[in-house]
Amino acid sequence: MSSEKLWGRDAVDVALNPSGDRATFLQIITDANGEFDQFAHSPDGRKFRWEGVTAAAARHDEGWSAEVSVPLAAMGLQPASGLKWAGNFVRYRASDEMLTWSFMPGPAINEPERFAEFVFE
Repeated sequence: MSSEKLWGRDAVDVALNPSGDRATFLQIITDANGEFDQFAHSPDGRKFRWEGVTAAAARHDEGWSAEVSVPLAAMGLQPASGLKWAGNFVRYRASDEMLTWSFMPGPAINEPERFAEFVFE
C-alpha cells in the first residue's frame, strides 16, 4: 500500500459512512496500478482502519478498471435488505480532473453532509 498522493494519479476513491451520521467515514483510494490505502475521518480525530479491505486494478486497451472489497464484518455490520449508508464515489485523473457521484462543489470530497444515500437490497 502506498498512500503518497494516490488522488494525484489516475485513481478511484470510495468514501463510506455506514452509520449515516455524515460525520465519521472511511476513504479507500486505489490507483490504476492497484496500489491503495484507507483514510479515517472523524470529528474527534479518531483513527481507525477496516480489516480485510482489498483493492485491485486492471489495465485494458480502453483504460483501466478497479475493484474495492470491504467486508461488512470489518465494520461490525450484518448484510440486511434496507441497510442505508451515505457515501461518495470519485474518479481522479492525473490531469487534475475529478468526477464525483454525489455533487461536491470545490476540490474536496470530504464534505460528508453532501454524501449521497444508497440502500442495499
